[in-house]
Amino acid sequence: ALLEFKPLDVHFVCHGFASALSLMDDLVSVETLTKALAAWAREDAFLRFVVASSCNSAALAQALAEHIDFVIGHDTDLLNAAAVQFLRVFYRALGGGCSFKTSFDLARAAKGCRRYGLRVRKDANKFAFSKPAQTPTPTPSQIRVKTASGESFTLVAEPSESVDTIKHKIR
Repeated sequence: ALLEFKPLDVHFVCHGFASALSLMDDLVSVETLTKALAAWAREDAFLRFVVASSCNSAALAQALAEHIDFVIGHDTDLLNAAAVQFLRVFYRALGGGCSFKTSFDLARAAKGCRRYGLRVRKDANKFAFSKPAQTPTPTPSQIRVKTASGESFTLVAEPSESVDTIKHKIR
């Protein structure tokens, strides 16, 4: 999947233990995960951050931080509700243009999320996505209609109008 999709991030949501994550009914050791992901985190590669939303994933985060720019882990057991809240706040802030560090800090401030930890190799204040562009307000379109009898006229169609409404206007 890493070869095919070339993700910017990898996000683990699974059961975790201090020495392994439970992936697809198998335990995968921190060492194996680190070796696998380190290969995709070179300076010229695409992988920039990992979120391990798993119990006891702090050891994985620490090991991955030697190879990956930004890694989030959790150092104790993790309640599902807290994980969902953390991720909701984190990705909303990151997608809204906040820096990685600001997004992490906002998410960590949510109820039950204090035990998340951030490991970094680079300045997390300098990594951010650009803010989404504002979608311009759609403008009406003019449709030139020529009838079978040769008459021509211009019809104004609003972007919100359905095809059936436009057909009715033409009739």
